[in-house]
Amino acid sequence: MIAYRDRMAMIVDQRGSRLAGWSKRQRWALATFLMVAFLCSGLLAVPVVAFLDQTDDQGDAFGTATEAVDSYLLQLNAREEVGLRRGLAEDHRDDLMSQWRSVLADMRRTDPPPSRLTWEQFDTIREDRNEVEISVPVSGVWWDERGVSYHSEEHAWVFVVDREDGGWRVESVRPYAWCGGHVLVERCRPL
Repeated sequence: MIAYRDRMAMIVDQRGSRLAGWSKRQRWALATFLMVAFLCSGLLAVPVVAFLDQTDDQGDAFGTATEAVDSYLLQLNAREEVGLRRGLAEDHRDDLMSQWRSVLADMRRTDPPPSRLTWEQFDTIREDRNEVEISVPVSGVWWDERGVSYHSEEHAWVFVVDREDGGWRVESVRPYAWCGGHVLVERCRPL
């Protein structure tokens, strides 16, 4: 650190008579300000703007009701909570998170757990200006070590999606029972 300060002091001292009357503290303040200004306006400006843009988007509601439903199922499929809250209605967020964790826990209790969930279509049951009810046929898929798969029967999961914050968020989910529904009760380990 001392060698760095000495080099910076030498550079500042070599700038000539304009800085000759300045105290060492004033010259250091100027050098520090110039370095910070250079880094922030040049090298760090683009990453900082990109980070702020990404951070701002994390709270936005989805553009369509089907995007909100698809996101919920994708997060369940990935077994990952990060990003899930964005698609859940604010007034029901904690309950929906608990329900999502409960469904995930049931999936993990299956012996063996499913490799993934599958769904292909979104059927609108009811729609008005601010609320859409969507049915999605969902099935579980299990892969074994030989590459053979087993698909459970499709069963409808029903989602109610509300318009909120200029977009769409899931307000309620009625998943089909996992243990005793998608999977035989005997294939689920006890809690």
